[in-house]
Amino acid sequence: MPVPLDLIRSHLRFLPGEMVEENAILEHYKSTAEEWVAAYCGIPFDDTDKLMVQAVLLLTAHSYENREPIAFSNPYMVPLSVHELLSPRKERVTGYVAPVEESE
Repeated sequence: MPVPLDLIRSHLRFLPGEMVEENAILEHYKSTAEEWVAAYCGIPFDDTDKLMVQAVLLLTAHSYENREPIAFSNPYMVPLSVHELLSPRKERVTGYVAPVEESE
């Protein structure tokens, strides 16, 4: 199940019933954020994972508040806190294979 729209509206500090006309764009930003989180982590999006949900909230709010790729007040395309939140969930592919120690 995706992140509830009510949670996103609450995160954005919308009052109940306020700015209902924004729901369609919020749904779009939310679904895009969920896909980005899954792609970044290399695992399916899990709405029970608090770190993933928090990252979706941050990305959705960032997309809503900055409708262009870069805002002059914030030169980061993706808020740095999103990377930090998802770091423990990210599948790492480095190509490095640890050497196997031979037992004596």
